[in-house]
Amino acid sequence: MKAFQCILLTLGLVSSGSGLLCYVCVGTEASDCAEADTFAMSITNCIVPFDNFNFIRSDVEQLKAVCITVTATDFNPKLVDRGCGIFPNQTSPCEFLENTKHFENCTSCNTDKCNNKKHKKWI
Repeated sequence: MKAFQCILLTLGLVSSGSGLLCYVCVGTEASDCAEADTFAMSITNCIVPFDNFNFIRSDVEQLKAVCITVTATDFNPKLVDRGCGIFPNQTSPCEFLENTKHFENCTSCNTDKCNNKKHKKWI
């Protein structure tokens, strides 16, 4: 449960300024969120903090912002979560989330509002 809360905080990151625009919502697999109905979703501006840390330390791995759709499996019913995440450039967001035992059916993308599609699991 704590892992899901941490991910939700990351996925729901809201900032001002210029960044990647992602849809945000949480709902059951039968919800408007799962159906990708945009009227039921908010939009968040996903910004990589501190300009990738490059101006502070060159040995710190660069970060990337991605839009994500994932299913949280430790709820009954399961929950679909759309949002934004910040990950190291060399990390596959979905591989990372799915290796956390509470997530499945992950998709990630890196263009504005790209997480607006039904996942093949729900079609």
